[in-house]
Amino acid sequence: MAKKKFDPYQVITDSIIDALEAGTQPWRAQWKGLGGSTLRPLSGATGNPYKGINVLLCWATAHSMGYWSNQWHTYKGAQGKGGQVRKGEKSTRIVKWLFFPKKDERGQPVIGRDGQPVTIPYPKLYSVFNACQIEWEEGSEYAPGPEPTVEDHDGSEAGDNHSKAKDVLDAWTEVVPVGHGGNRAYYSPTEDRIQLPRFEQFEDEASYFSVAFHEAGHSTGHESRLDRDFSKSKRFGDQAYAFEELVAELAAAFLCADCGISQPAEPRADHASYLASWLKVLKGDKRAIIKAASDAEKAAKLILENADVAEMAAK
Repeated sequence: MAKKKFDPYQVITDSIIDALEAGTQPWRAQWKGLGGSTLRPLSGATGNPYKGINVLLCWATAHSMGYWSNQWHTYKGAQGKGGQVRKGEKSTRIVKWLFFPKKDERGQPVIGRDGQPVTIPYPKLYSVFNACQIEWEEGSEYAPGPEPTVEDHDGSEAGDNHSKAKDVLDAWTEVVPVGHGGNRAYYSPTEDRIQLPRFEQFEDEASYFSVAFHEAGHSTGHESRLDRDFSKSKRFGDQAYAFEELVAELAAAFLCADCGISQPAEPRADHASYLASWLKVLKGDKRAIIKAASDAEKAAKLILENADVAEMAAK
């Protein structure tokens, strides 16, 4: 019997599907997500934040296992810092993109419109471990420290902690008007505006910014910005709406993480129907979650860069 070919796209997709089928959105912080794991995962080698699909893969593991550190190390990387992965610990697979030259039928490199060789991306999986899975030398700067408690995050300083989120949203309001009132949250592409319930109608600040960033994520898809209209593509067919919702949901998760906000675990009353629609998309296209994470990363980047430009202009 022929050995089944290893498919990294399927491995990645299956890990996200497993989390969704368990009733968990891996991009939303659970109670165990207090502390570092509500933020962007960081590479232990470079200190740089992970992006796109790697954020979701690390978050999914952190949520399911209760890790509170956002530092991730390779086995050798941990050893190089004086750490040792505990025996029996299971690694998390993340992606490193390899790029191969695209060739025509004659075997010659294909040149793009920009005059540069066209490349084909291919995901190579490699293994990392959360800092909580590693035994560190006493006093090591890489040790995660004790698990945060609820008392450490009682919300008493919520206004101060969420000031960055307010700055980001205020800056985006200059691009896409945001109105308040009524009982619905939505983005109108025809009017290019966002409508939210009044702030007082939300349970807390985290809920408000989570919803606001979701709708802001939708607004990045306008034809004047990222021009993200999946209804024009045959790839997702009647699932185009569900896929766009997934992109906006991931964009909100990335923005909340970058602003230090732990999203509520349950985003909306029709939670189950959204999970079902997302599962249908992912099961029908093994590359969909990578596409969604990539588009969400672009959306979050556009919103954050707009805030940076606004801040510079104000100085």
